[in-house]
Amino acid sequence: MVCIRGRNLQPIISSLELSTTDFIQEFDADRWSKPKDEKAPFIESIEVVVQENGPPISESEKTGKEKPGLNLH
Repeated sequence: MVCIRGRNLQPIISSLELSTTDFIQEFDADRWSKPKDEKAPFIESIEVVVQENGPPISESEKTGKEKPGLNLH
């Protein structure tokens, strides 16, 4: 599971669902100045959560063949 925290993230969720996003990246204050537009999407943190005894890996994940679409719920 990937947990993305920030503000104004709806456009990012939409682009992930539509597979129009190549990558996402959390904000790094050492590299960039903070966006001035308060309505702009802003990723504060990205956390990958691995659950012990979680669901088994599906066959498509083992082979690297992803199914179209994302399940963000």
